[in-house]
Amino acid sequence: MSRLSLPLLCAALAAASCGNDQDNPFADFAQLEVIPPDADLVFVSNLHAGPGTFREVFALRIADGAVTRLTFCTEVGGPCDNLEAAPHRDRRRLASRRITEDADQDGFLGPSDGVALVVSQLDAGFESPFTPPLVNVTGVDWLPAAEVILYSGTDPTEGDDLFTVESTGLNTSNISNDPTAIERRARMEPAGRVAVFERVQALGPDSLPLQGPVRSEVWIFQSPAIQFRVTPGGPGDGALPGTRVQIGSDSDPAFSPDNAQVVFRRLTANTNGGRGSWDVLRADAGGLQQIETVASGPEFRGAPDWGPAGIVFVEWDAATGTKQLVLIRPDGTGRQTVLSVPANEELANPRWVPLPLSQ
Repeated sequence: MSRLSLPLLCAALAAASCGNDQDNPFADFAQLEVIPPDADLVFVSNLHAGPGTFREVFALRIADGAVTRLTFCTEVGGPCDNLEAAPHRDRRRLASRRITEDADQDGFLGPSDGVALVVSQLDAGFESPFTPPLVNVTGVDWLPAAEVILYSGTDPTEGDDLFTVESTGLNTSNISNDPTAIERRARMEPAGRVAVFERVQALGPDSLPLQGPVRSEVWIFQSPAIQFRVTPGGPGDGALPGTRVQIGSDSDPAFSPDNAQVVFRRLTANTNGGRGSWDVLRADAGGLQQIETVASGPEFRGAPDWGPAGIVFVEWDAATGTKQLVLIRPDGTGRQTVLSVPANEELANPRWVPLPLSQ
């Protein structure tokens, strides 16, 4: 697969810039903790307060199961529910997807309230939203070796697109800008040259918003003009209740540490109380559509991430409802449960803490 160097990718992203300058947004003090130097993962959970409460961001050391709470927004400053967090290589910053207000005034935090991009300076105790909730941020990652955040969200005129924003909150850019497709859940490769993302193609020009169930695929983004498909989606009909997610959809891709493969999950059945059954698979990142199964079966499995020790994902036990953080080798062997919470607590979206660029 041909590659763009990091400078070329950054130039391509800059060419799509909206030029949306504003003042530095960091203004609000918050209680925060730095990611421990020996932590392996971050994840979101309500294990700090139990059932019926909202989620915070935690770090986990796999060797002994030690957990460190990083954010405390559920206890100060009003409503807050953390959906996902991407750690920076310096371990001092987080870029998070967060519900920040009860926009519809119904007493709950949920999809109708929107999702903002929030950046936390953990060591300084500052954090601020980089987007309003109406953007409905669906994915977030950092560009390695660049002070830029990659995220997906809603453009009022184009539908779901990929965006970049500087780590100061300045210069937001819509880099995909395709009115005939939905692009979301983008992740950078460790070398910082290309991104992998989830894509839904509309049936024809100017046909967004989409109607009826749609099947998503995994694609590679090299520049606004160069993109190609990695997976075609799987078989099946029907959709998850209350959604347009069709059986066979490929979702939530992430690169392997050597950039040669991507891991993703595929919806295989409409089960588990509407959450669905999901397999975890891996594919060649060069677009050859060579796909291998990592984990399969009737369970619900969340978005996977691939790090130096293997592939990690959340799995819900179909019989007990217990939620487990599972670590598995890329060939599907060596399964290990590194954290488990009861059925009435939340556990979602584990992400490996990236190594510093010097390692």
